[in-house]
Amino acid sequence: MRFGSVFLSALFLLLLAGLSVSAQTPEISRSPRELGTAVLREVAIQDGQLRFRVDSNGCTDAGSFKVRVRRSDGRAPKTAHYQLTIERVRSDECKAMLWEGVVIEMDLAKDLGLKGRYTASVTNPVLASLLAATVRAGELELEAARRKQKSTAELEAEQARLEALSPEEYPAPVMQSPEPGSVLEAAGGFGPVLPTVIREVTVKLDGPVAEGDLLEVEGGSRSGPFYHLAGIAGGDYGLLKAGKKLRLELCLVYRREYFGFIGDFYVYVLSAR
Repeated sequence: MRFGSVFLSALFLLLLAGLSVSAQTPEISRSPRELGTAVLREVAIQDGQLRFRVDSNGCTDAGSFKVRVRRSDGRAPKTAHYQLTIERVRSDECKAMLWEGVVIEMDLAKDLGLKGRYTASVTNPVLASLLAATVRAGELELEAARRKQKSTAELEAEQARLEALSPEEYPAPVMQSPEPGSVLEAAGGFGPVLPTVIREVTVKLDGPVAEGDLLEVEGGSRSGPFYHLAGIAGGDYGLLKAGKKLRLELCLVYRREYFGFIGDFYVYVLSAR
C-alpha cells in the first residue's frame, strides 16, 4: 500500500539521518515538555487577537510562550507584513490529560506591539494547515493522473485515507536536510510524507507564483530536487516577492511519483525571509 510504504520510507529516512522515531529535534517543540518552535493544532488571527491551540499537561498558559516577530514589506504600499513564530519557553511538567489541549490568546497590539496597517501570518507548523496542504497535494496528483489518463484507483484510495484523518492524527513534523549537492533522497516511495519533513531552501522567483508552481531552487538542477507549491502560511502566495532571493522554510508534504530516488515534492511554505 502506498500510504504505508511512504510512512516506512519516512522512517528509513530518519534512521539514515541518525534519528529514531521518538528522537526529538531541539528546534521543534512537539510536546508540552519540549522547548522550541511550537507545533500548533490550529491557529487564527482575527479581531486584533492571536489565538492558537496547543497540547497541554495542565500548566500551559500564555506565559509558556514568547512570539518572535519578523517584519517585511507587505503587498500594498505602506503596509507591513509580520511573520509570527510562537516559541515555547517554559516546559509543562504537570500530569493532567487535556485531550483538547488549551487555547492561548494574545493581543496583537498590547502583547506583540503590532500597530498601524499590516498583515500577519504564523510560521509555526500547524497540524490542520499541514493536513489541508497534504490533502490538496493529493488532489493535484489525482488531477494530473486523470489528465494523462492513468489509472487512479490507488491514488483515490490513498486520498480517501488522507481525507479521513483529523489534525490530531497528523504526525508532528521533523527536521531533516538533504545531502549537500545531491539530487537523491535517502528513501523511495511516493505519496504523503508522514511525518512531514521541514527543509530550508533558497529560491529566486522570476515572477508571481501560484498553487502547483515549481520553485527554482538555488543549487538545484534539471535532475532535481523539485518543489511544487501546495500551500503557504497565511494563504497568500503574493508574499513571495518576484525578483528577490528568498530563504524559504518548507514542509515536504507529498512526494510525487518520479524516476528512482530523485526527489519531487509538493511543499507547504512555513516562512520566507
